[in-house]
Amino acid sequence: MKVKISIIHEGKAYSGEVELFSAGTEKVASKPSKTEAFSAKGIATKPSAVVEMLYRKHFFKEPRKLPDVWNELRKEGYNFSRPSILMALKAASYLTMTGKRGSYRFVQKFPPLT
Repeated sequence: MKVKISIIHEGKAYSGEVELFSAGTEKVASKPSKTEAFSAKGIATKPSAVVEMLYRKHFFKEPRKLPDVWNELRKEGYNFSRPSILMALKAASYLTMTGKRGSYRFVQKFPPLT
């Protein structure tokens, strides 16, 4: 059986093909894989991935409101909904959320490693 593999590590895409041979007659239960956050070309396909991309570009060095983030993503060509971007911002462990409902600001807790 031939298997194609695509891996994205630190913004670089790697792909290859491997041939697998039968190891025996035992059946092994396989786990379902998580949905990929990047396409084979390295384009982010999930809101959490684009938020991380902005973080790595030092976008959150200064506090940013949701409209600022949403407009920046629109400039980059991403059209995720505002609620999905807000959920990704809230879930990001590297960002701190301040403010009140309707005027949240997000700022990095620490600078990105890369």
